[in-house]
Amino acid sequence: RVLMDLYRLTGKAKYEKAVGLLMEQLKEQPRTDSGNFWHKKIYPHQVWLDGLYMAQPFYMRYGAERGRWDYCRDSLRQFQNVEQNMNDIITGLYYHGYDESKTAFWADKKTGCSRNFWLRSIGWLAMACVDTLEVMPTDLVEEKKKLNLLFRALMDAVIGFQDRKSGMWY
Repeated sequence: RVLMDLYRLTGKAKYEKAVGLLMEQLKEQPRTDSGNFWHKKIYPHQVWLDGLYMAQPFYMRYGAERGRWDYCRDSLRQFQNVEQNMNDIITGLYYHGYDESKTAFWADKKTGCSRNFWLRSIGWLAMACVDTLEVMPTDLVEEKKKLNLLFRALMDAVIGFQDRKSGMWY
């Protein structure tokens, strides 16, 4: 995302060229059948929470600045897929990873989710929400409400795992 800012500040074409190159790479990034970007090409069918932070704020901002509402809505759908597939309804926390094919050694054979929660990846999800909300077009009112609800529910869930005495996190 800093490349967009550098282009705006300097007007140097190399930054706009780099933004375009990154977007082309994102367009070619493989996706799960449900539409999420694979975490990396070497991890087929896998979605990891930190991957949302790596792609979605950039993808949303690119779409917003270029009037590509289809990119913006696609970004939101990817968050919604994560909410549907990776959210534990009992704790409200999100599993670190999800393998749609359910074949990764770490994936639960029924759900496709990893067996654990990882605080750092939950933090990346929270920041992905915040940074994506920040650049969402104001015209996407309902979409923004949905992502905000996901974020708020995540924060409500996370706070339940803080030790009241020490302030540390379980």
